[in-house]
Amino acid sequence: MLSGQTTPLLMVRTLENLSPGGQMMNIIYWKAIALFMTGHALSWFQLNSHMVFDWWKGKEYLAVLVFGVPAGFMFLFGWVMAAGESGELWMPRFLAFCASWVPFPLLTWYFMNETPFTWKTITCFFLACCILGVQLWR
Repeated sequence: MLSGQTTPLLMVRTLENLSPGGQMMNIIYWKAIALFMTGHALSWFQLNSHMVFDWWKGKEYLAVLVFGVPAGFMFLFGWVMAAGESGELWMPRFLAFCASWVPFPLLTWYFMNETPFTWKTITCFFLACCILGVQLWR
């Protein structure tokens, strides 16, 4: 739960968001997106390394430590930046969700030879971009 000191900040941010002629996001959000993408890429390796690389077979718990801990910090830092800048919790949630649509298809295509170019995947990617656009427009 957000502290009472942030309440005026939330009211100011809400009023800014409702103002006509909103502005696109600032550099803080781009940094948060980069951190989220890095976290998702590390998570991909955490979950899939044992299927891609022979050396990782049977070492899933080691992958959790090697990839999962840094991924957790990437998500934490991105979350703190985005939530601190926006003053709300839904904004970083959607940023993190949409940021997964860059590393996951690329890594899955490269390492697993699964194409992201199906109508279902393209439609989901388009919808994720729409969600991101709605969240980033102020």
